[in-house]
Amino acid sequence: MLKLKFSNSNIFSYKLVEGVQGKKYLMDLSSVRPKSVIWGGLPDTVSVTAYELEKESVQFELKNKTSNGLKAGIIVALQPLLYTLYNLLHSLFVSYNISQQLGIKTLLFAISMLISYLMVISFLNFNKKKVKDRLGKKRSVQTFVFKPTKRIYDGYFIFIISLVCYIVYLSINNGSEGALLIVNTVLSMLCFAYTNSAIPVAEYYQTEIYLLKNIKSNEEIK
Repeated sequence: MLKLKFSNSNIFSYKLVEGVQGKKYLMDLSSVRPKSVIWGGLPDTVSVTAYELEKESVQFELKNKTSNGLKAGIIVALQPLLYTLYNLLHSLFVSYNISQQLGIKTLLFAISMLISYLMVISFLNFNKKKVKDRLGKKRSVQTFVFKPTKRIYDGYFIFIISLVCYIVYLSINNGSEGALLIVNTVLSMLCFAYTNSAIPVAEYYQTEIYLLKNIKSNEEIK
């Protein structure tokens, strides 16, 4: 049986795929259709778009992983920004007595989730443009068709995590709720990224939740 080999690319939400007659592809994880598969749906097939690459192509290879030192530097650099943001939110909650206004408090929580979603979508669109620019005007498009073997419910993590954050957020009434808004924004961003632009097709395939059915060759896009 044909076995696909997946590896990380240097662009978020894309995977490199090998194993189809020695060919190499760049798979767009955000193109999974239907999206209902991560919300418990069990369609007959799941389709994922991929771009065929030249065998010698290395422009999407992940060459150097981010060093621990660089990661630590980014975290340290973000701390003053997060501290300033927290102080601003704390001052806002105290000055306008938002802690005692359930409607406004809930609205701010919803806005934090909306900001997360818009950030993920903007980042995804930026990456799509980057991929198209690298591939050029002529791109050979393929559609990988998988057969799902079981239901998965990964999408509901968004609601579970946000619900927990919301309950804790409502339980705080001293102005420090701003910290939960920041936490919820970050966690929501990770969840939206996972369920919209980085659906783990490779992991589902490797655990046989997805079985490869066929590969359809689309018309060449010019």
